[in-house]
Amino acid sequence: MVLVRVCVVISVILGALLLCSNFYSGDAANCYECNSYVDTGCDDDIPHETYKTNCSEKYNVSNPLCRKAVLNTEPGLRGKATGEKRVIRSCGWKDTSSANSCRRSSGAGWYQMTCSCIEEYCNSAPRISLPLPTMGMLLLYVLNIF
Repeated sequence: MVLVRVCVVISVILGALLLCSNFYSGDAANCYECNSYVDTGCDDDIPHETYKTNCSEKYNVSNPLCRKAVLNTEPGLRGKATGEKRVIRSCGWKDTSSANSCRRSSGAGWYQMTCSCIEEYCNSAPRISLPLPTMGMLLLYVLNIF
């Protein structure tokens, strides 16, 4: 019985550590900056090195974040027969409501998803898998059940 309690306590402590490691408090001084309408390869999963920018130096800010916007237009907008997709990657500045979040906006014939993040070069490809700390927490949860 004591061994089970020790295992549970260790699991809780490891889970708390993994949860804390899932948050990043640093600043994203480096981001990609480009617009696929004019910049070849901006819509690649990982943009070319030439689009790397030190946001703190370029814009003289101490609290930068990275943004990635994906704009989709419907066929017929501006006389185009097919819809368009544009990717805009940029530097931004933190406010408490926009760091590590996404928002969707739309209008007549278009919609856009804009995400912001604070890790270095985080405005590249979207994450398609869970971060390692999250997977670790799920594993600990499953182990505690059995």
